Amino acid sequence: MATHTPKKAKGPVVSAASPLQVKHAIAEDFKIKGLTHAAAGKEMGVSRQVITSQLSGEKYFSERISTQYAKAFGYNTAFLRTGIGTLTEGTPKKKATSNSETLQLKIQLETLQKKYNTVCEQLSEVQALNTKLQKNVTKLISMLPESSKSNR
Repeated sequence: MATHTPKKAKGPVVSAASPLQVKHAIAEDFKIKGLTHAAAGKEMGVSRQVITSQLSGEKYFSERISTQYAKAFGYNTAFLRTGIGTLTEGTPKKKATSNSETLQLKIQLETLQKKYNTVCEQLSEVQALNTKLQKNVTKLISMLPESSKSNR
């Protein structure tokens, strides 16, 4: 009776990350970036619940979803779909600011614009009060007796 000897695989053996490991890598990246599920959802045009659901599933991402994550965060679509590679391996260099950084800058800009508008309103009020004060001082000076005016 002949014994069957399995053939050795040719080439490197590639081990893939499980779907949960892929999603853990994304969660860690979000944590490093200080990105909540709500902010990530806003970045991708979906709700927080959609992100939470996608990151809790036990399947790899579909091509469509992996493409959305790649566009929003610069992730490697092959890793998201198969677990092979790394989260950012083989992805094009990200632009100077990511979408999340742009969003944060927009929020900061809006806050600064509101503060600027408040300061401008306050300045207008101060200028109006200063004008009234000058008129009142002029009026008071005109009411003083002539002898008091010459001492000034």
